[in-house]
Amino acid sequence: MPMNLNRTAITPVNGLYVYMPNVPEPHNCIVSENQTAPLQAGDIVTRDTAVSNPYCPVVKKAAVTDEIMGVVPYDSLKNSYNALDKISLAVEGSYIYLTAAGAIAQGAVLYFNADGQVTSTATAGNSTIGIANTSAAAAGDLIQVKLKFGTYASGGSEPDLTAYLQKTEAASTYVPQTRTINNKALSADITLTASDVGAQPAQA
Repeated sequence: MPMNLNRTAITPVNGLYVYMPNVPEPHNCIVSENQTAPLQAGDIVTRDTAVSNPYCPVVKKAAVTDEIMGVVPYDSLKNSYNALDKISLAVEGSYIYLTAAGAIAQGAVLYFNADGQVTSTATAGNSTIGIANTSAAAAGDLIQVKLKFGTYASGGSEPDLTAYLQKTEAASTYVPQTRTINNKALSADITLTASDVGAQPAQA
C-alpha cells in the first residue's frame, strides 16, 4: 500500500483496497494460459471456462458482458500477473478504488468499459461491477466502489415510476382484494349465478 511517510496518509491507486480489515480474498486462482497481456491492479476478471483446473479457478480479463469473478487488487510487492501465475482477487463485498470513465454520482450503479474504467452509463447485457461509494467529477478520477456483480438486463435509463400511484392514492382509487360481492372475494375472477342476484334461472 503506497503511503506518504511524512503524513502516513494512504494514497489511492487503481485497485487499492479502501478498507483492509477482514477483507475476503479467494487465493489460489490462476491466470489463464489464454491471457496474452499481463493482468494489472484494477483489472476486472472472469472465469475462463475454456480451461479446466480441478484445484482452483482459472481467470482472464473480462469483457463488458462477461460474468465477473473479481477484481485484481493492488499489491506493492507484485502488481503484474502473467499467464499461469497465481493471483488473488477482490470479491463481492470488498471496497476498492477503480478509475472512473467520466463523472459519476455517489450511490450510482456501476458498469465498466473496454478499458476497465467504471461508468454509470447502463447498456443492456453489460455486467454491473458494483455501487459508487464516492463520486467522481471527471474521467480519470479514482472512485471507491463497493463490489457487487450482476447483469443489467433491460437497457437504457432507470424506469420512470412517476406515473405509478403511491399507496395512499391507490387505496382511494382501486377496490381492495379483501372486498366481497355476494360473499365472493375479489382476489380472483368471480361468477355470479341467478340466485346470487335474486333472478330467475335462464330457461333452456
